[in-house]
Amino acid sequence: MAVGMFSIFESVVQNRLECRDGFATVRECLERENENDLNNRFAVFVHAINVLKHGRGPYRPILRCNGTSALGCVASMLGASIGLEV
Repeated sequence: MAVGMFSIFESVVQNRLECRDGFATVRECLERENENDLNNRFAVFVHAINVLKHGRGPYRPILRCNGTSALGCVASMLGASIGLEV
């Protein structure tokens, strides 16, 4: 469900910003506005969703997170991004 919601969000972003890669454009906007913390948290969610979608490929660093499973790593990343320990 999270992957589907994030995909819908991405399509809305692409439509509103009239761009092909909505998340890259969002990150550029956040960087330009010096919203570094928000930009980093947003990146965590993008990478986490990509791990859930693909489980491999360019997301290997996330999969190797402290020797845990991909799902365990994603849970830790998401929890940390909102101030929780998982």
